[in-house]
Amino acid sequence: MKRKGAATSVAEKKSHINATEVASPKGYKQTKVGVIPEDWEEYRLKDVLNLTLKPLKMEDEKEYELITVRRRFGGVDSRGLFKGKEILVKNQFYVRENNFVISKRQISHGACGLVPKELDGAIVSNEYNVFQPNIELLIQEFFNYYVRLPKFSQTFYNYSDGVHIEKLLFKTQSWLKQKIPFPPLKEQQEIAQILTTGDKAISKQEALLVEKEQLKKGLMQKLLSGEIRFGAATSVAEDNATEVASPEWEEVRLGEVATFHKGKGISKNDISDDGISCIRYGELYTKYNERVEEIISKTSIEKENLFLSEVNDILIPASGETAIDLATASCVLKKDIGLGGDINVIRTHHNGIFLSYYLNIVAKTKIASMAQGVSVIHLYASQLKSLKIKLPSKQEQQKIAQVLTTADKEIELLKKELEALKEQKRGLMQRLLTGEVRVKI
Repeated sequence: MKRKGAATSVAEKKSHINATEVASPKGYKQTKVGVIPEDWEEYRLKDVLNLTLKPLKMEDEKEYELITVRRRFGGVDSRGLFKGKEILVKNQFYVRENNFVISKRQISHGACGLVPKELDGAIVSNEYNVFQPNIELLIQEFFNYYVRLPKFSQTFYNYSDGVHIEKLLFKTQSWLKQKIPFPPLKEQQEIAQILTTGDKAISKQEALLVEKEQLKKGLMQKLLSGEIRFGAATSVAEDNATEVASPEWEEVRLGEVATFHKGKGISKNDISDDGISCIRYGELYTKYNERVEEIISKTSIEKENLFLSEVNDILIPASGETAIDLATASCVLKKDIGLGGDINVIRTHHNGIFLSYYLNIVAKTKIASMAQGVSVIHLYASQLKSLKIKLPSKQEQQKIAQVLTTADKEIELLKKELEALKEQKRGLMQRLLTGEVRVKI
């Protein structure tokens, strides 16, 4: 009998810890790989994946389709058709539909995936391992989703020896000894169907987005070149635009219709969580498009020490890594935004949104050709002042800007909906593939 006040023994402490660890929710069990549903089984990877390499003797003049595997579980892709004599790595292997392919060199980057139907019979070099999933234990469509789980990707890292091809980069046999939990086949099938439905919704949304972007691209070309014109009383709706040959737009130099200013330095260290909204030059070609409505950065610099925007200001970077980066115009739709150094600020009574679209589409190559420099490229106000542009009436500028703004807002909405679908699918994958949420069988 333990006396009062006696110290708890190591064995008692260990027993208490173990009792806590094995406590699992109803319907779940504690295993070496974690808490999993009671009817899930742990399998060694070598039980569910059979290493399969089918050597190929290539013929010089015969064409072969080579495959590659994208990083971050991006799947298997074709590299194109090549004649045997054009393929540098001569040790090649055939792959079949639903083979599981792993890159030996980029395994720490999650370069793996299942071979799609359209690449059945393609070839892959000996820089990859090729496995055939055991269909008695795995539904292949389920496994294609399972390998994208962060939890599964972690299984690679302990078996990679670096980033040099000279090393044994992937210890295949050691990796295959690991245990992984899998649901029964019927549940795998149901999970795969749910996630496939999610993928179809994403693909449909992506196709809709591409279609809308293509329509906008064609519309911009016609509106900004004057191929499609608006009459004096024409509605701004795209369907009411009418094609006319005249009158001609007025050709002017940008310096004749605008004044030029320069932003004032805002360093990376000046960015803060609170303070005055600001724009730095690098954000113009990485974060913003023709319309700047929502400002993403703030600065701790006092207002009186900043160069502040006016509504309708057009911003063009004054320095960057490439000339084409500098040929980027954005119209600020808010007043008193701090504008950082290396920003050309163009102020005009013409429509800033119209001019931003025009400069980005019609005049982009001209602006890029003006830039100077080698390691750092510069674009000066004196150069932009000489740029020749063609302007319609202010009324027509406004109508064109409204049409293109409407198109952009529709595209932005489609992008948000697409991201919501992707986020929904990511959440479903995490919950369904780990057994956190069960499907009814």
